[in-house]
Amino acid sequence: MRWEYTETTRNTYKITGAAGVSGIVSVPGTIGGIRVDEIGSRAFEGMTDITGLELPDGIRVIGSYAFYNCRNLRTLSMTDSTEELSDGAIRMCPNLSEVRIRMLRSGYRLIKELLGDTENMILLALSLPDGYAKLVFPGYYQEYREDPWARVIHQSIIGSGYSYRVCVSRKGIDFEEYDECFLRGEMAGDPAADKIALARLMYPYRISERALSYYNGYLEKHCGRILTQLVMDGDSEGCGFLVRTVRIPDDVFDQCLRIASSERETEITGILMEAAGGESQKNEPGSFFFDI
Repeated sequence: MRWEYTETTRNTYKITGAAGVSGIVSVPGTIGGIRVDEIGSRAFEGMTDITGLELPDGIRVIGSYAFYNCRNLRTLSMTDSTEELSDGAIRMCPNLSEVRIRMLRSGYRLIKELLGDTENMILLALSLPDGYAKLVFPGYYQEYREDPWARVIHQSIIGSGYSYRVCVSRKGIDFEEYDECFLRGEMAGDPAADKIALARLMYPYRISERALSYYNGYLEKHCGRILTQLVMDGDSEGCGFLVRTVRIPDDVFDQCLRIASSERETEITGILMEAAGGESQKNEPGSFFFDI
């Protein structure tokens, strides 16, 4: 791996490119003892071999289209040290599904700008001073229809992802309003609904009793479909939580055991067999962390 960089007016380094990068890539915090505090414009553009990016604490600026068209990028890990996120930084990254941020400075502006830069469904994993939160933001897209008679163009927003993003401001996240989007029934038929309910219950940061009850009811009602998908995704953490939280019908257990066995998911098979052989226990909220 070879880094390309230039010196800034701040006597720091800016990453301008890289060679020989693949898989999960960790950007260095220093090069030759000099601090790295900027990712230059188009620095990683089109690097399709990258599946994950880990940015060090202290990255103040991420330039325009820095990670543009990294089509196999799935995870982005960073802190909230970034003060300037330019347009298009994560545009055209269709497989980016999870952004992990360690919140050290209450930099919610970064979160707002990241969410505004993609219309994909994104799992936002936050490590906060007083706890942990995982929030799923559904996808959406904008549709434009021309009315030649009136000589105007009508804009429509399709999908619930936009209303969820409105819950994030430069000053914070309105967790109550986030949950209200679900409670109002806006997620009816949305494939992100299962992920939202599961994430909120696994990491119930600032959740009301009303929302807690509603999400639990949702999991109980749709446990068969949710567990099956978790098994197919190889999500052992989600499977373990679900089987300890709600009562799973025997036929669902049998079906999921067959799937887990055929996919050689030995850990999930063990979880299901243990749960099927004993009483369901209520799971305690989990935790997670990242090394940055």
